[in-house]
Amino acid sequence: MKVFCPNCGTGNDGMPGGRLTCKACTASFEVPREGGVAPQPQVVSPPPVRPEPSRGVTGPPAANSPFPTGYVGPPPSGFGSGSGLASGQTNTLAIVSMVLGILCCVPFASLGAIITGVIAQNQINATNGQQKGKEFALVGIILGASSLLLTIASLIFNVLGRIR
Repeated sequence: MKVFCPNCGTGNDGMPGGRLTCKACTASFEVPREGGVAPQPQVVSPPPVRPEPSRGVTGPPAANSPFPTGYVGPPPSGFGSGSGLASGQTNTLAIVSMVLGILCCVPFASLGAIITGVIAQNQINATNGQQKGKEFALVGIILGASSLLLTIASLIFNVLGRIR
C-alpha cells in the first residue's frame, strides 16, 4: 500500500495497520488500516524565520549572505582536514615489518620483522584507532615467525644429517 509520510510527504510502501519508517526523513508513523491508497498529505512550509537583532556583530551583513546578522558559522574543528593522525595515517613500523617479513632470505630480517611488528602493534593500539597498519604488522610478524621457524628446522635437520 502506498502511504505518504505526514512529516515530509514522501511516498512509502507499507502494510495496512503496521508501523513504517519513512525512507527519506526516517520519521516513524502508522499506516492506515483502510485499503487503497492513502491521500497525500499537504506539506505545510514552516513560517518565515524572523531575524533576531544583532548582538555584538559590527558592520553590515554580506550582500549575498542568507544570514541577515552576518553569521559566519562555527570555527573549524580540525576534524576531517586530511592532515595528521586524524586522517588514519599508516604506522611506518608496520610497513617496515611487512617488508622485512617478505625479505625472509636476508639474514636477521625475520627477527627484525617480528620485533618491528610487535612494536607497531603496540603503537597502533595506543592511538585508539587513529593509526592504521595493524594488518601490515600482523603479516610481518607471521612471515617473520614462519621464516624463523623454517630456518631453525633447516639447521636442526642439517645438524642431524651430519651426525649420522
